[in-house]
Amino acid sequence: MTRNVSGILSTVLAAPLLLAATAAQAQGILYLATDEGSDELYTVNTSTAEVTQIGVSGSHSGDVEGLAPGPDGSVLLFGVDNEDTLTEINRNGSGDSSVGSLGENCDRGLAYNTTTGKLYGSDGGDFCEINPTNGSATLLPSPPFVSSNDLEGLAADPVNNYVYGVNEDENLIRFDVAGNSWSTIGATGIPDADDIGMAYDPGTQTIYVIDEDGILYSVNPANGATSVIGDTGLDVGQNLDAGLAFVPGASASTRATFEVTKDFSDDNPGEVDVTISCNTGLPLEQTKAISEEEGVVFVVTDFDGGELDCEITETVPAGYEVEYDNGDTVTDVSCAHEDVADGSDFTCAITNTPAPVDIVIEKEWVFEGSTGPEGVDTDYWLTLWCDAEIVNGVDTGDFVEAPAVPGPKGPGGCGLVQLTQESGQFIGNYHNWCQSFYGDSSAVFNAQVIPEYPDSHCYVTESVFDGAVEVDNGCDDLTVSAGQGASCTITNSVFYEGIPTLSQYGMALLALLMLGVGFVGLRRFV
Repeated sequence: MTRNVSGILSTVLAAPLLLAATAAQAQGILYLATDEGSDELYTVNTSTAEVTQIGVSGSHSGDVEGLAPGPDGSVLLFGVDNEDTLTEINRNGSGDSSVGSLGENCDRGLAYNTTTGKLYGSDGGDFCEINPTNGSATLLPSPPFVSSNDLEGLAADPVNNYVYGVNEDENLIRFDVAGNSWSTIGATGIPDADDIGMAYDPGTQTIYVIDEDGILYSVNPANGATSVIGDTGLDVGQNLDAGLAFVPGASASTRATFEVTKDFSDDNPGEVDVTISCNTGLPLEQTKAISEEEGVVFVVTDFDGGELDCEITETVPAGYEVEYDNGDTVTDVSCAHEDVADGSDFTCAITNTPAPVDIVIEKEWVFEGSTGPEGVDTDYWLTLWCDAEIVNGVDTGDFVEAPAVPGPKGPGGCGLVQLTQESGQFIGNYHNWCQSFYGDSSAVFNAQVIPEYPDSHCYVTESVFDGAVEVDNGCDDLTVSAGQGASCTITNSVFYEGIPTLSQYGMALLALLMLGVGFVGLRRFV
């Protein structure tokens, strides 16, 4: 892009009042919000244009396009994003909150009069007064244009009750709130003035402008005379949409950052809330959503160095255990940082691991035609197989080091697989983990499994040693997940087919019958 530098310089030489005004150091802070990256929030050196990132200006997907100081004495800025939403931005860079929708009007430039409490907005040919409590916009007289009706930046003078803008004709224009009218002040020479941010410093009576290439200017509000302050270095080869806000009387405060990262051991992609709570500073408490894909940064300001204590915790998701690592200590309570000094940067790594869930296996025996297991071998092995870790179970990939499970009828299911693997054979299609249980009667067996995300699967096999035993396996398809276990029942049945029992009269008749048969046989052979 070819700049009209000579035009700007000639304007500067003709404006000694402007040079005198900008020579004085600004008594306040110039803030800059951009639509690049993650909506970064910066402070800008008004003498060199050097920028310092202090945090972010947004916590949602909308890019910040307009910026203005918040109510006098507050720690907030007003912002407007490309989703047509008015926001309140924390000046320490810790994020924002939504105020309300602006609709389709005046959702680009932003200016706030800290004396009257009036908020103004612009977009294209529209100019509005905005309700700072809900974002509703009321149209005001349109600005003057020559070749194009495009007004993007605004700045409010709280002393004279003016609102300034630079139109696409590169002219400085002014709205007199009391007279409800616009006037043209003079040419600025700022190229491509349709994509700019503006701010007003009442102490030095200077208007600051940043253009789409990241160049910072100072403009004399009396005649539009313009001077290049410097390059912020924020343009990365594409047009920069940026908002500026000057906060009078603000000074650089103490500041500490806390970077929080999240890891789910089972790669759960879900979000959880993390909260930082401090004993002093601003804000005292703030909460953000975090996931494996996106960490968060908390910024705390305005504290006495060495007296700040902060604690970071999460809302632990159901079914998970938590571990906090602050770089020095690992606990299950929090990331705690004490006696924080100004300029400190801390980390907090939070890891969530699924807690073990219970699998309850109930074993029942049913004997039809008998009151007990007379003459039946009731020994059995139950083997639980899972595709997730079984607590105190055996990893089938580590059987070389795992002993066979002992039992009166040889090894159980885990041991059987071990023996076949050691002999070079393979049987069955088993899951990765197993645990065997021996019994010879009705019983309840308990196991614990550490499920994977989103769930894990298990089943139970049984070995019996008597062909008369029939097995009804209700444990052949079990699903477990974080916080959710499973239970099932295996029923073994034995059916007896004995001689029907006779009464005493029946027995007497049977005895007489047998005697009769005996006498008949005896007479035949005598």
